[in-house]
Amino acid sequence: MNSTQHKLDEIFFWCNVVMECRKHQEAYPTQKQERAALLRSIEALQTTISLNMESLMIGDSKGQA
Repeated sequence: MNSTQHKLDEIFFWCNVVMECRKHQEAYPTQKQERAALLRSIEALQTTISLNMESLMIGDSKGQA
């Protein structure tokens, strides 16, 4: 498996994690403080996913797959 496919698989996995977290957060609202902490975690994961996507695209544009 090449590194690009591995990165895409990892990004896809974390996207699914984020979506599951969102579903659970909406379905089972907890105390306000816990909900805020969960949302911060989701935002951090989304930032990480975005950075990984940018890194992947930069690598592909330089011919590094």
